[in-house]
Amino acid sequence: MRRPFHAPIAIAIATFAAALLWAPGDAQAQRSRAPDNYGAVTLLLGFGGEAEYDSQNVNVNVQGQSDLEASLGLGGRYMAPLHKHFALGGALGFLSWQTNARDNNNLDRSSLLDLSLVPAGVLPVGRDLELYLSLPLGLTLGFGNEEAAASAGGVTMATVETDPGVGLNLGLMFGLRVPVSGSIGFLGELGFSYHAFSQDVTSRITVLGNTTSTTAEVDVSMGQLAMNLGIFF
Repeated sequence: MRRPFHAPIAIAIATFAAALLWAPGDAQAQRSRAPDNYGAVTLLLGFGGEAEYDSQNVNVNVQGQSDLEASLGLGGRYMAPLHKHFALGGALGFLSWQTNARDNNNLDRSSLLDLSLVPAGVLPVGRDLELYLSLPLGLTLGFGNEEAAASAGGVTMATVETDPGVGLNLGLMFGLRVPVSGSIGFLGELGFSYHAFSQDVTSRITVLGNTTSTTAEVDVSMGQLAMNLGIFF
């Protein structure tokens, strides 16, 4: 699978490192103690990227890749700063995703549930801005359903059923937090998100009343440019 988003990741790391090196000392002194714990609710967006499929089933050859369409989801997190330059927390995210190939075959969107640990390097800049670089990583559950792939005369001739699967997620996000009123404010993040998981995919074809069923374990890996927007409190 191609890795088309190395440049944004490198830019995010370089920006954070430069800010850490050149931040004024008096601005850091204003935040000498660790800030309060906070929770956040976020809108999750994914752009570009590819999904790659691979199966070792001897009866079914499921291999290839397809461009990803835009992904959309919701997330929540809780962060506990352990030091003025380091925070640790947890995140839960639900993401709906689709590929061009699946969409062209009139298959529904699939979904992912992420449960992640989120370590973050933090850079306070004055009283009104905080920059951070986070590395979310954790468990991913992939979900699917039974979908009609073909029909004739209003009668379904072929279906594809995807069982829940398990895998992992990994991300690298450059973000900022800006307070608006008291402990409430806005946050924004930009970076890269990667998922890899395995699912059992069952295909059923019905011809003249006879149904043939074939199941294959399919490994899915996908990476996208990620942007998260939310409110912290």
